[in-house]
Amino acid sequence: SLLSDSENSLYQTREKELQLAKQRDILQNSRLNAMFREEDMANRKRQEQIQKLMEEDDRKWREERKKRMMGKYGEVKSVEELVGLMDDERREMQREMDTKVNLAKAAGITLTLLEPTDESDYSSTEDNSSAAGGMINGSGKRD
Repeated sequence: SLLSDSENSLYQTREKELQLAKQRDILQNSRLNAMFREEDMANRKRQEQIQKLMEEDDRKWREERKKRMMGKYGEVKSVEELVGLMDDERREMQREMDTKVNLAKAAGITLTLLEPTDESDYSSTEDNSSAAGGMINGSGKRD
């Protein structure tokens, strides 16, 4: 009977230890889970911030590339803006031509500038040197 009481008491002690260990594990796991949730949330926020920064950087890079490739026309958002830019460019070219003509006159030179009318007026044949913009030498071939 003495042996059975000690076995019973030992069994109860082991059961209590197992019960306490399970409770400790549950408490520790809940603390770890909470810590991991906080860490996961922080990582998620950091990844969202990184994604936003990358998207913003990508947008800026695309705009910069567009400006580089298309020049001043890269920022055009409507047909009216395009027409306005083209008109400004024509006025600037005309002003430059007028300045060159006036400088040539002041130097005693007669300068005549030809203005292109339309791309469809140009011929791609070899013998049309004035429209194609080249010179033809005595042999009939382009220089």
